[in-house]
Formats: sequence, structure tokens, C-alpha cells
Amino acid sequence: MSLHLLRLLENSVTERAQRIPHLIAYFLGVFLGALFTPHRSLFPTVCHFLLQRPVLDFGDVPLFYKMFCSAEGTVYRHDQNWLLETLCNAVRDENDYKILARRHVLQLCFSQLHCPGTDPGTIRHIKRLFERVLGIRKSKVQKELAEQGICREILTF
Repeated sequence: MSLHLLRLLENSVTERAQRIPHLIAYFLGVFLGALFTPHRSLFPTVCHFLLQRPVLDFGDVPLFYKMFCSAEGTVYRHDQNWLLETLCNAVRDENDYKILARRHVLQLCFSQLHCPGTDPGTIRHIKRLFERVLGIRKSKVQKELAEQGICREILTF
């Protein structure tokens, strides 16, 4: 299966010396680790994700909708917190922000803050994700978040 992951990565590269966004590279590293630990709950999810596509989309957040919007009984909080923690560690630069923006990740996370029953761990991860994004220090990123009213409210939540 790890060989399949490497082939998938190879098939996804479309240009010579193409840069893989840090967010995607980080997820691939996590996926590789999951493939070597089949006893963990992430193993079947990663296998299913990797086997259902011929190439990776470098402009998408892997497993975002599956893990963030999971409705599978009591594991949804675990899935959601795993995803948020992984995103916190993966976001490094403006390219990563563009991927998050394209998939409306920040807006969905922001709306989760206002849902009744959101646990403190999820709130902590969401605030940390916004801190990471705001730490990119690109005026465009800060301006876009401010236009959506997210900057002020996330810092006061």
C-alpha cells in the first residue's frame, strides 16, 4: 500500500520540478505512518481514500469533509480533532492558505465555533488553526479574513 501511495504521488505531479504544497506533503507523511500501523483507526480511512483515486489533487485538503463532517456515532469528535490537529501542524505558508480558502475550511471551522455542544478540544484546535493562518503574515490573508469578520471574532472567542 505504501508503494501505491508513492505511485499516486508520482502520477499527480504534472510539471517538471513541481512544488508540492506543505499541507499536502504533511498529509502524505501522516498517511504513510498510518499505512504502517494497521491497528489504528486511521488505517481503513486512509486506505479507502488512497484507493479511490488515480491522482491526488494538490489544491484540496485530504479527507476534510469525511473527517470534519463525520456523522459516524461517537468517533466524529475524534476524527474532527485529528483533522484539526493535523491542519494546525500542516499549515505553513500562503499556498496552504489558498488550499484552505478554496475548500472553505476556515469558514466551516468558524461556524463550528458557534455550534452548541462543540467540545473544548475542538475549540482549542480551531483557535490554534486560525493563529497559524494569521501567523503567515501576508497582508492578503489577513485582509481576506478581516473582510469576512473572522479575525476580530476568533480572537475574542
